[in-house]
Amino acid sequence: MIKSIEEYAKKHRVPIINQEGLDFLIKQIEKYKVNDILELGSAIGYSAIMMSNIHDNIKIVTIEKDEERYHEAVNNIDKLAKQSQIQIHLADALEFETNDKFDMIFLDLAKSRYEAMLNKFYPNLNNGGIVIVDNLGMYGLVYETDLKALKVKRRVRQLIEKIIHFREAIANDERFEVTFYDDIGDGIAIIKKKGD
Repeated sequence: MIKSIEEYAKKHRVPIINQEGLDFLIKQIEKYKVNDILELGSAIGYSAIMMSNIHDNIKIVTIEKDEERYHEAVNNIDKLAKQSQIQIHLADALEFETNDKFDMIFLDLAKSRYEAMLNKFYPNLNNGGIVIVDNLGMYGLVYETDLKALKVKRRVRQLIEKIIHFREAIANDERFEVTFYDDIGDGIAIIKKKGD
């Protein structure tokens, strides 16, 4: 069943976490003894399903705004009988409200929305909880010193600038301890919430 989800993602060009990123994610869940996860960006449910397989106590609230992907995710969750662990919502994450508290937030949606999401769901993160953010490298483009010299479309350059801004913002945010893993996948950060 997992193989068929991976094949569907490839065929329909649905971006899902790669094996290296997934292995890293699983290691952090185990290291920080994570039980309650908020995932922003379900896609077709692949990462939520893979996280739920770590152990039975893991509970995941996941949000997807694309209706077609949401229905595919629901179908995958149902087929694997994961409903008791994974609660999926069709919504724009910025409009989603919850009073639940989480040990981990996994940010896996439009990169331009990372900062807004982090600030919105900060109160829902337990002290000592972590936020894992994927795709912070933009294939190495965020490390370029002269963005104007890059031969990329204006929209891509703007996205690179937003990611650079986000990286700087979290690195200088006193609410967090931040570690960048630029050599894993397309760049991952662990943002740990300091105690009050």
